[in-house]
Amino acid sequence: MAAEVNQAETGFPIFEVVVATADLPRGHVISAGDVKVESQEFRSGQPDLRSVEDFVGLRTSRHVLSGSSLTSLNVQAIPIVERGAQVTILVQTSSLVVSAPGIARGTGGVGEVISVENILSKQVVSGEIIDAQTVQVNVRGSSAP
Repeated sequence: MAAEVNQAETGFPIFEVVVATADLPRGHVISAGDVKVESQEFRSGQPDLRSVEDFVGLRTSRHVLSGSSLTSLNVQAIPIVERGAQVTILVQTSSLVVSAPGIARGTGGVGEVISVENILSKQVVSGEIIDAQTVQVNVRGSSAP
């Protein structure tokens, strides 16, 4: 995991961050050989403190130059739900589980929030992608499956 290691002679903090070992084109699925941990000085902003393992399996959302640190700005989860896909909308509370058929109104990967339309009621709600077929809508008193 990346961490602050010390300060550079300039007085700016140095962090261990995950960087690209080579130029990675947009849409590239990151493997362990594509990244390494390196110390870098940060003059502004906050570094991404995820580990190498956290980036493996993600996809670049733009071209990443060799030596550039990886952040949420240049990587994304690989979408497993595409816009227009049929999904199950799941609402779960401590005492009740309700599901309904839905249509994804957005594209995303596991853990991302997208809009889905309930086929029966035509209501559009936001929910978290659980897997390729399930989007969970959180309501007060709900719990994760």
